[in-house]
Amino acid sequence: MLNRVWFVAAASVALTSPVLALTPVVSPDAAYRTGTTLLGVPASPIAITSVADPELHVTFSTALLPLTVGAGWATWGSPPDTEQSNPRVLWTQGSTSLTFTFSDVLTGFGFEAQPNPFGVYDITAEFFSGAVSLGTITRSVDGNGGARLFAAAADFGDTISSVVVTSSADFAVAQLRYTIPSGIIPEPATWAMMIAGFGLVGVAARRRRLVGA
Repeated sequence: MLNRVWFVAAASVALTSPVLALTPVVSPDAAYRTGTTLLGVPASPIAITSVADPELHVTFSTALLPLTVGAGWATWGSPPDTEQSNPRVLWTQGSTSLTFTFSDVLTGFGFEAQPNPFGVYDITAEFFSGAVSLGTITRSVDGNGGARLFAAAADFGDTISSVVVTSSADFAVAQLRYTIPSGIIPEPATWAMMIAGFGLVGVAARRRRLVGA
């Protein structure tokens, strides 16, 4: 399973949280990309309401139109602020808010975002565990080639079930990435050893009962 070592504290990201349950990341560096799973944007001519892979299904509160930077969306950003300069993006089509809802809880989630108008606008991402807010990230983003990353990990013991994105202008998102809670599944040999161990414990307990009798 993927881990969360790519998340590091970032002073340049405005983070507010009453429960201090998030750790943000500023830019999509190699550690971030390696430690997350990327959800692809389909080449769809019509707006879509979700994206998915074998492990996760992400539902959108508003239909998003897939576009490609340079062919439908004018500009984006460039490394190290973004992963690339011409990704496929998902446009809110005039809506100034968007909620990502996940089919399973996550330990981390991130995306790049940019306003549609050629100006600087604040974009806020609020991370939720159920109805509880884990915290918010707010960044000032330039619509003229200034896309920025919004990514965070829930502190250990917390998980992320949805993310609400708001802005004073419509916007596009790209490079949706996530991490899922890591689970340790014993190997078959380990299962056999565990079962054998349980059996030995049972025999020992029976012998003690017989001796006591």
